[in-house]
Amino acid sequence: MTALDFSTLAGEGATIRLATKEDIPAICDLRVAQSLEYWGVNPGQSELAHFRSETEAHLRRTLGERVMFLFVEEDGEIASMSGVEVFDRLPTFGGVSGVQRTATVVACYTRPEFRGHGHMAAMLSAWPLVAMRAGVDAIYVETRNATMRHVAEKTGYEHASDRFRMTIEVEAD
Repeated sequence: MTALDFSTLAGEGATIRLATKEDIPAICDLRVAQSLEYWGVNPGQSELAHFRSETEAHLRRTLGERVMFLFVEEDGEIASMSGVEVFDRLPTFGGVSGVQRTATVVACYTRPEFRGHGHMAAMLSAWPLVAMRAGVDAIYVETRNATMRHVAEKTGYEHASDRFRMTIEVEAD
């Protein structure tokens, strides 16, 4: 994918860029911080190490293809990140003809000292530019966070649906 110009979206003194494979350790660090803060988990060191290694392995397989991340940087320091997971969906009646390629915004996190600078809104505004280049037809933002819902609506995302989930318990042999 050729370079995209996000300069009009970033705030004063900030830049937005696509993450590369070299950024995987930074993504892992921010995912750990996000999980600890947002999900209120209190894992042991072995659980943290496992989460981090699983995240790193997944990103090594998928980053730049099915998964992409954006960073907002202030003075060369990563302030905020968000990712998208890209999926091909079955065709539907009344929808886009053929397979629809969709993306879901995931792993949105702004370090506490950089909050309130508009970074998440800038990234949500940048994703459509990335999506067009990746052949994505629609972008979804799924969140239980009221602030994130407000930011999504403010940046042009429309409420589409609520999802239901069932966790499948797999019996060990």
